[in-house]
Amino acid sequence: IFNTIWPASLKTRFHFGPSEHAMFMSFIGVVYAFSQGFVAKRVIQFCGSERKVYVIMSCCAILGAGRYVAYYTLSIHIMYS
Repeated sequence: IFNTIWPASLKTRFHFGPSEHAMFMSFIGVVYAFSQGFVAKRVIQFCGSERKVYVIMSCCAILGAGRYVAYYTLSIHIMYS
């Protein structure tokens, strides 16, 4: 649902066109790739495999809260951070 409404929301709030939307999605892809390829390994190693479920639940909660803030903010700087 979030991906379906995201382009319309960006266009309404920030007047994003196709090229701005493509750059934004590219940015999100790079950030996700970095977090999964670099950060996730270190977090799992630090927390240990026995707490892996709690790490995943925490990440889902943080992503959910971040998406909520990004969807309702009127600041493009907050949306990108």
